[in-house]
Amino acid sequence: MIDEVLLIAALIVGSILVLAGLLSALTGLQIAVEVALIVSLFYLCMKCIKRGDRT
Repeated sequence: MIDEVLLIAALIVGSILVLAGLLSALTGLQIAVEVALIVSLFYLCMKCIKRGDRT
């Protein structure tokens, strides 16, 4: 449980740092990176939820 929390927290912090670094980039690049980060976070959350389901 703690491993998943730390993994999600690290991914969120990393995503924020990546987005902060892209502030002066082109809008198209920003959107593409944001979509990729959201998809990766969603995939990770679904993986954690499936791992926690013991039924």
